[in-house]
Amino acid sequence: MLLACFSDGLYRYSTGGPKPQRIPLEPACRLASLSYSGDTLLTVDRQDCASMRDSKGDLRDRLSLDSPAVSLRLGALADYAIVGLASGVIRRFDLRPSSAD
Repeated sequence: MLLACFSDGLYRYSTGGPKPQRIPLEPACRLASLSYSGDTLLTVDRQDCASMRDSKGDLRDRLSLDSPAVSLRLGALADYAIVGLASGVIRRFDLRPSSAD
């Protein structure tokens, strides 16, 4: 599976499908990372916000970043994300749901 960012959204390419799937995003993203199963998408937009999305692009959660992101990685199981910032800081976000005790 391959993702490509364009101003009108993301395109998901797969060897199993005849044509790419368009995932519309608002606002447009600069960086994107996909979970192993393809059901979770992490994007960073031009306003320096990281967004967790489902496979259709629908927003699940949003995080503000301290400076522009230059790299992005979503864990294979979508349980964590790592964002490299232009300031030189590398941030790790735990994305597992909190357990109620």
